Amino acid sequence: MRPRTLVVLGAVLAAAFWAPWGLVLGPLWSVAPAVAQPRNAPMAQPRNAPVAQARNAPIPPQVHDGQSLTLAGRRIRLWGIQAPAPDQVCRRGGQAYPCGLVSQAVLAALVAGAELRCERGDRDRSGWEVALCYVDGRDLARELVRAGWALDDGRYSNGRYALPQRLAEDERQGLWAGEFDRPWEGPGAQSFRSIP
Repeated sequence: MRPRTLVVLGAVLAAAFWAPWGLVLGPLWSVAPAVAQPRNAPMAQPRNAPVAQARNAPIPPQVHDGQSLTLAGRRIRLWGIQAPAPDQVCRRGGQAYPCGLVSQAVLAALVAGAELRCERGDRDRSGWEVALCYVDGRDLARELVRAGWALDDGRYSNGRYALPQRLAEDERQGLWAGEFDRPWEGPGAQSFRSIP
């Protein structure tokens, strides 16, 4: 069985034991084949030098949340986006669900068994390398935003992911199918709500 299939299967089995949010993983099936660090840390535009590349590497990327991973010993945070923290809870259909864990599972499914390449970037205050990463040649951050499990962080991205976010919102993908707080503002922040 392929590693990507195992990740998705594990997420679905977890949903079976947490019924109130099991319906949330439906979009994960469509994303997987196609596709915790402090908040408010500055993100500089990445440079175009390779940081790390892996396909069938002895040690697969370790996913920390919906926007950061460790690849070949380097701690990398995806440039220009923000995703829910692993402990963030959102609402869908009147039910609370762990949207941060779902976002993390989607990122894990995207990188499982795929060719992953990251461009060198500056470091944030916590020492994480902030980089543009590509999975099988596709912008990984764009894939997450388009699937609705991360948001364009216009404070740094200059709107690079604004269009994919608008499409995800219009189609009520991922987070946009329910209610959630902006990841960079945390609990109690202004909530995004799905389109009625």
